[in-house]
Amino acid sequence: MKKLVFALLFIQLFTFSAILAARPENKAITEFIDSLISLQHKPGEPGGALAVIMGEKILYQKTFGMMDIEQNVEVSSTTLFDLASMAKHFTAYAVLLLEEEGIIDLDEDIRTYMPDLPEYEQRITTRNLLQHTSGIASTDWLRLIADLPLDMEWSHQDEIDLIKKYQQLNFPPNTEFIYSNGGYSILASIVESVTGEYFPDFVNSRIFGPLGMKHSLIYTGHHLSGKDIAKGYARSGSEFRFVSSVNDFSYGSGNIYSNLDDMVLWGRNLLSPVIGSKEMAQRMLTRYNTLENGDTIGYTYGLYVREHRGIKMANHSGGMPGFRSLITIFPDEDLLIVSML
Repeated sequence: MKKLVFALLFIQLFTFSAILAARPENKAITEFIDSLISLQHKPGEPGGALAVIMGEKILYQKTFGMMDIEQNVEVSSTTLFDLASMAKHFTAYAVLLLEEEGIIDLDEDIRTYMPDLPEYEQRITTRNLLQHTSGIASTDWLRLIADLPLDMEWSHQDEIDLIKKYQQLNFPPNTEFIYSNGGYSILASIVESVTGEYFPDFVNSRIFGPLGMKHSLIYTGHHLSGKDIAKGYARSGSEFRFVSSVNDFSYGSGNIYSNLDDMVLWGRNLLSPVIGSKEMAQRMLTRYNTLENGDTIGYTYGLYVREHRGIKMANHSGGMPGFRSLITIFPDEDLLIVSML
């Protein structure tokens, strides 16, 4: 997984350098990115999609390789990919929309919104969940501890029920940063609690629908048959074998499926918001949180923020069996790059 994610990051960072050097020569940028992809990918192999957006302009938008090797079907701009953890910044965006409307207070105790959660030793806020500083354990680890196979069918209610059974915090809130899928699952349930809406319906009505992301969906069950969805593969020697990542139906921390056409629309919204304010988007791209010991963490609202060659960069990757994704934003350059494999 690390090798593939690093390959995506390699392409994205070098694409960034090429764009700064070649701007505004789109042909040079296209040729440069095509050459980088050819170094990482061979014809007939499982493929992917890549888009580069600068402001309102699409500098690059292409697909490559196969979405279904057995049926000899190539990836297209409408092929759906599992975004895995890259979905977290969508969940954060949903929470921030509700904060802007005064419905959620990020510094309020999460039990205000979900009183059936355990009475933890210390007060946990919605902000703690957003920034992985809550101390609530990641549910993938809890499932391993409970001897629950990661390939078994798993609903969002299963996810929340497991969290409720484990009342002990791994650390006092805001004293450490440790990535927690469980925290983002709770965030989705908080959205449901305060709005009375099913989280997938809320995201569809407040984000996907208004932006015209008509193919994107949150996967919550067996409704993917007939969809233009990429099959997941893993390399086995010189060949590829099919692997499934469709047994987990929980949401908030992952399980968004999207395609290149829709992600271009989403990318444009992050650079120049149609939904949510410019100030809200800027908060996602700005490091600010200080732990109790004075350290500032690099995770904001579903995104890691740091500098690359002195330029601010925000990104988040995602990985599930057979799928890898990465979104990278250079806010000062008004530049966004998204790739899905």
